[in-house]
Amino acid sequence: MASDELLGYITQSKTSGLSDDEIKKTLRDTGWNDSDINEAFNQLSPQPDQAPQEFKKPVFNISPTLKNSYQSVRQHPQLKYIVGVVLVIIAGFVLYKTFRHEKVAISEFTLTASAADAAGINPDSTFTLKSTADLDGSVVAKYLSVEPKVEVAVNKTGTNTFEIKPKDKLPENKIFAVKIDAGPIADKTFSWAYQVKAPFQVIGTLPRDKSTSVP
Repeated sequence: MASDELLGYITQSKTSGLSDDEIKKTLRDTGWNDSDINEAFNQLSPQPDQAPQEFKKPVFNISPTLKNSYQSVRQHPQLKYIVGVVLVIIAGFVLYKTFRHEKVAISEFTLTASAADAAGINPDSTFTLKSTADLDGSVVAKYLSVEPKVEVAVNKTGTNTFEIKPKDKLPENKIFAVKIDAGPIADKTFSWAYQVKAPFQVIGTLPRDKSTSVP
């Protein structure tokens, strides 16, 4: 059974000329759930086999929050429109964040490393990934994996072009592998492997013995 507080508020609002929809919206905005609101309205509605009876106003104490909301709407009718617009904006943002679809499509991929030569790549190399489909950077990051496990940043730098940048230097004299498994964005597995070379070091030469002469 609905509380006397809720029944009294609905009755008072109806007497003041507010519509059922306006009353329900105000109640929802102040924290009442739909089941309690609908139960209260059903209690106040006359039964089909009964003649309408005058409702005996119960004694109740409206909570400060509900009372302030009611008085604000009564004193400033335009407030309900402002509140409605704000709620629509908030609801739209929440729905966008909740139901935003990732841009996913089947694609072909190519990967190239910066400063690569026959000996391999430098430990601070970055990589350029190109796709044949228009994908979001977050989608590429989701389905891309590297070995050994190092943290990489995937940034979209142009149409179908992404920069893959390790956040730390790659381990020297190791094989660094990049892979995109067959799945939502690829109909087959794409993989690349690079030899990470150690920095070139110059070994000092011994001084020439000037006492030795060549005939």
